[in-house]
Amino acid sequence: MSKTPILITIAAVGALALAAAAFIVHRQDQDAVDVRFGQGKATSVVYLPSQPRKEERIVRHPQADGSAIDDVYMRDGTTKTIVYDKQMTLRQVTAFYKGTPDQEHGPVMYEKSHDERGHLSAERHLRNDGSLEMDGVFNPDTTYVRHKY
Repeated sequence: MSKTPILITIAAVGALALAAAAFIVHRQDQDAVDVRFGQGKATSVVYLPSQPRKEERIVRHPQADGSAIDDVYMRDGTTKTIVYDKQMTLRQVTAFYKGTPDQEHGPVMYEKSHDERGHLSAERHLRNDGSLEMDGVFNPDTTYVRHKY
């Protein structure tokens, strides 16, 4: 019996395994689209969440200081801006109502501020007409005070 067919079979199985591994790696990465400009450095990354999530797409804009800003486009037409600090700790979330077709954002729906640990520290919710619906703040003693209007 010749060793050549066995070697060819082993090589074919190895090539199939490499192709399958490459396909799996590609499948895991297909939800993030790296948008590159200029000298091959990523300026924005587009994330495409799976269908059951409320988000349609998330565009992350890394900043020079290591922080980042996410523009989040929701499936219902509303949008959000999420700000992270240098340690990628959540610092601020601003949500917007659905705007008219010529607007990137509609009126502000709510704003939430987070402390240096990423915990909610203050928030305010607005109605579609811009009037204040609710505001709240966490006090240093960890009590939360909310005012409804």
